[in-house]
Amino acid sequence: MQTIVNDLKLIIIGTLLIMFDFYYSSTTNGTGFKIDIINDVIGAFMIYIATTRMSKIEMKNFTYYRLMSFVNIATMVLIFVSIYDFFIFNEPTFMTLIIQCLGIITTIGVLFFFAAMTYFTEEKLLESSFEKMKIARNLIFWIYVLPTFLLAIPIFGNLLFKSSAFSFHYDGGWGILILILFIFVPIFYGLYAILVTRRELRNKYNL
Repeated sequence: MQTIVNDLKLIIIGTLLIMFDFYYSSTTNGTGFKIDIINDVIGAFMIYIATTRMSKIEMKNFTYYRLMSFVNIATMVLIFVSIYDFFIFNEPTFMTLIIQCLGIITTIGVLFFFAAMTYFTEEKLLESSFEKMKIARNLIFWIYVLPTFLLAIPIFGNLLFKSSAFSFHYDGGWGILILILFIFVPIFYGLYAILVTRRELRNKYNL
């Protein structure tokens, strides 16, 4: 269980590295590069290492393994997207569509990770962690996954048909700030759920 505790710590650190963006960029005639001072690739790679190891732990519920298999794919996609973000250029439509699809995959990967963790905490009889993982899973579905699919319709429509009929605009003033804060709720609660799981594992197994 010590490995799981360490892997959960890696996921927390990796997520924070990705969330906080400090970068230097240079462009000439629309092309150039961007270098993260706090590198997203490092954060994505830390998450990949952690989830890969976690996908191999002994579990009776086979659904856990299927969910974690997709999570590993999503983290590899995250590494690719993080590397892709280094480059600045006039992006062709097909590449924009691909990146949007990869973003959807990573979002689903987040949902599947917390779904897998509900199975893990339930099987290991971590009652407090189980309840918090369920809440985190539900928050991510309703605030991240469902809106992502709904917003993908106008985005893909605009890209494919070059029509403003598929675009939308919202000028909500303070509403935008509230929306941004609201969007951060699932990920911060998810990190809190991971912290609780680490603590409960350490207490239960005297780690």
